[in-house]
Amino acid sequence: MIISRAITILIAGLLLSTAVVAAEPEPVFAGVWSQKEGDGAGGMFVGQDWDNLVSRWKELGTNQYLADVEAYRHNGQWRYTGLWRRGPGNGALYLLGWSDFEKKWKELKETQDLLDVEIFHTDNGWKYLGCWRHKQGRNRGDGAFFVGLTWDELVEQRKRLGQHQYLSDVETYVSNGKRLFAGVWRVGSGNGALYWMKDWPQFAELKRSLNATQEMLDFEMFQTDDGQWNFLGVWRQSAKAAGLLHATSSTNSFRPLTADQLLDQWEKLKTTHTLVDISVAVPSTILRGDTSCKYGDIDCNRCAPDVPAQFRLAFEKEHRPWIKWNKGSWKFRGDAKYLPDNLKPEDAFKPFEDGLASKHIQGLVRTNSSRFPYAGSHSHEDKGSIFFVGAGEDGDRTLYHCTSLNTITPAVYTCLVMACSWPKVITFAGSVSRLRAIARTSGTKSRSRSTRVVRALGARAAVSGWPSCRVARTC
Repeated sequence: MIISRAITILIAGLLLSTAVVAAEPEPVFAGVWSQKEGDGAGGMFVGQDWDNLVSRWKELGTNQYLADVEAYRHNGQWRYTGLWRRGPGNGALYLLGWSDFEKKWKELKETQDLLDVEIFHTDNGWKYLGCWRHKQGRNRGDGAFFVGLTWDELVEQRKRLGQHQYLSDVETYVSNGKRLFAGVWRVGSGNGALYWMKDWPQFAELKRSLNATQEMLDFEMFQTDDGQWNFLGVWRQSAKAAGLLHATSSTNSFRPLTADQLLDQWEKLKTTHTLVDISVAVPSTILRGDTSCKYGDIDCNRCAPDVPAQFRLAFEKEHRPWIKWNKGSWKFRGDAKYLPDNLKPEDAFKPFEDGLASKHIQGLVRTNSSRFPYAGSHSHEDKGSIFFVGAGEDGDRTLYHCTSLNTITPAVYTCLVMACSWPKVITFAGSVSRLRAIARTSGTKSRSRSTRVVRALGARAAVSGWPSCRVARTC
């Protein structure tokens, strides 16, 4: 079939600005200690599923109460780390949607204190996890509980309630791209400091400056869109010296603890301190493409190792947008042959007539070359190609080069362009003559063709193992 007319292809998902994450790396931990309370130590169990957490809650309830629960995803599953403290009053434990959770809080507030809340989004919508303790001694009255607050609203509520209640727990989460906060108050005096900072040495110094007069009740660590770590602390005024905060393995920078490192600290401090709060986060490796690359710049796009996870995050709702979409178009002639393999578009892009524009451009990345601003990949069943889109003086974008890579599976094509140059499978460093191509090779045929693509552009080829970006990763 020969098609002579010019065809315009809509770039439905041209990634001009991307922020992607590696798929669920190992969670990191932090712990807050007070001076020793009573005899013995409460339990701590890491990485449980919900049924195991409930089982531990029942088992330990005779002489310990569940004081803190952290919820996080690990290897595609929701996991929970629970902290118990010695003493009576083990209260309720619920994981519910908002309307049911709010109802339960109102039912329990006269007899039990809400100690800790977790808020997170699942496939079944937003979930609210809370653990309670039965009121002790003369402890009467209802503490406040607010969700969906901005930072300014949280600060305002803290001031408003501070005369008769103290802020004891803060949870932060992102909904519809906006960071929000929930606050738990308990009846009593001593409403203390509340700080949110982005500099770890400054935060650590602040903690030390407050140690003589205030105890830390809650610590949160989380990342913003650019990957920067943030630190939030809640304090209560106290007549006794504060305990320790262990959140990093370095004295000069923030290097969060592994589970084993936190457990080592817990074992070491059991006889002298009481663990009162834990924080767990799953770190994100933020890989944001830089759309303002200038001539000669390098590493405008970073290696992104998990394309399926990136698309899942792109289309999931109820959290910050990981990917921003833009639209554009590029053209080719159906009867033309394109170097270096003399491929016709009808041979390279399958199916050619019924769906190329709507569903088969699988990977498209922006380079920092003005002459060849885009590189892309396409696959269908056992056929596939990698191609370059050139830009003319009039701004029109047209297919410039196209090569077949039939010995690499289609799944790899997508990974090839999207995962390492959103990548960086193909990185233009200022000019075509300095083009570096990094591609997985699967046999002599594949190596030869990928090398010819680069040579056809007058560049040096660096064909190596997969993928070999600035930071080596695997797909």
